[in-house]
Order: sequence, then structure tokens, then C-alpha cells
Amino acid sequence: MDCFTHAGGRKLTTSSETKRNILAVLIAMSTNLGLARMSKACGVSYDVLAWTMEWYVREETLREANTVILGTATDSRGATLINFALFDLVGKALTPRMRGPDPGHPGP
Repeated sequence: MDCFTHAGGRKLTTSSETKRNILAVLIAMSTNLGLARMSKACGVSYDVLAWTMEWYVREETLREANTVILGTATDSRGATLINFALFDLVGKALTPRMRGPDPGHPGP
């Protein structure tokens, strides 16, 4: 949640309300529920969710949050599960561009 800083330069407050509002906006965006329906579902006014989206959930904060998440995509032994950076998430093309082994490499 530390990635979601205020556009005015202030760091994210530790208030549970702000965190709740950011999570509500993220869920509304990721599920295509939209802010109006999310407002009805969670009991937070549309205006508060719209304000939170404008001031906290911006492209740069989403990019930073994605970077943090991608940096922790490992299994219990610390092995990388998949290199999500190979997905073009910004362009919304979800086809993986995974690199296979080097064709010239004989393998293990």
C-alpha cells in the first residue's frame, strides 16, 4: 500500500479509511465493477472513491505497485515462478512473451 502516494506529494496516510478506499478503487477497476456499483456495494460514497482514484490510484502508483508485486513472485524456496515482466501489462496485451532456453545452448 506504500506505493499509493498522494498526487500532491504527501505519502499515503496510515488511516484505515484511506487504505479501504484505495482497495475499493482497485477492486472496482480490476473487476470492471466501476466506482458507482462499488460505492453501493461497500457503502463508501462515489465522490470519495472518485477522489481516491484521482489522487492516489494513478498510472505511476499502479506501475510502482506492479513492480513491487512482480518482485515477490517466488515460491517457498525463493525460486521465481514466472517472469511477469515479460507480459505487456501496460498495453493490456496479456499474451506472454516468455523466453525459452537459448536454441544454441545444449541444456543442463
